[in-house]
Amino acid sequence: MGPAAVLGIGGLIIGSQTLVRTGPTYASVATDTRILCYVDTPSPGPLTITLLASAEYKAPVLVKDLIGLASSTNPIDIVFSGGQLCDGLTTIPIRTDYGSYTLNPSPLGGWYLTP
Repeated sequence: MGPAAVLGIGGLIIGSQTLVRTGPTYASVATDTRILCYVDTPSPGPLTITLLASAEYKAPVLVKDLIGLASSTNPIDIVFSGGQLCDGLTTIPIRTDYGSYTLNPSPLGGWYLTP
């Protein structure tokens, strides 16, 4: 687990790519912009990604099933801190192999999805 690379525009650091290799939970940090889920070792299983309050993030956060097992052994749930919601939902499930969601911090608080 941890940042794999720092992304930047014109020298401005906007976030990091994080490869999550172990479960059952991952607590996102404010610099995460890509959370790539590859939970296969030492044992596969469900993974819960917890995002901080939306005001902590400066950019959208992509959460993706990188290994293609979300529909069977590695389902992924995205949950939100502080009672926040994403498009009215408390949890965003990823149950499609190679599935992903891009979550955008809302200026009104909480999150919204983009296709």
